Amino acid sequence: MFSALVEFIEFKENEVNDRGVDVSEYEDPIIVNGLITPVPADKYEELNLSLQKDHIYVYMPQEVLSLRSQESPDKVEYNGYSYFIIRIVNWFSYNGWTSCIAARTE
Repeated sequence: MFSALVEFIEFKENEVNDRGVDVSEYEDPIIVNGLITPVPADKYEELNLSLQKDHIYVYMPQEVLSLRSQESPDKVEYNGYSYFIIRIVNWFSYNGWTSCIAARTE
């Protein structure tokens, strides 16, 4: 695990475009100093993660909302890649940090 600057991008709302399709809108990125580590390959099955995508653990001093409470996931950008936050352990009210699992979008 190592310290890294991460862009946290919070979901804002869905807008309907000219074709009638919902398009996710996001807030401007916030730079946070977080901790990043890859999810070990032997944990993918245990965590029910897709073997087709890269996943990382992200620990950051930023509150992240539950995916159940919004229409699209929040995102993080790290090392030139975008990741959707797919799982959250919210310790924010306890110690000011949130633990997430994020899946690479590309």
